Amino acid sequence: MLTERQKKSFPHPALVLGTVGVVFGIAAGLLAGAGPLYLSLIFVASAVLIYFFTNFEYAVLGFLVLRSSLDIFLPNKSLPHLRLELTA
Repeated sequence: MLTERQKKSFPHPALVLGTVGVVFGIAAGLLAGAGPLYLSLIFVASAVLIYFFTNFEYAVLGFLVLRSSLDIFLPNKSLPHLRLELTA
């Protein structure tokens, strides 16, 4: 349970939360006016970060599947004797 001293350490949480909301709202409005693409990138990045930290196991498995599917586009570094080297 909170004591009297702990209650007074953060006197007006609604005021602080309101101020943070206004600042974020103004920043989002300016960003939307400057370039809507930046605002959408921020929303997508924040959604991905929230998903990553709430469902960590699924996110890691998804990244591993993505990495393994992209391996076919990368050069194979495990077989160096099959590469052709041109010397001048």
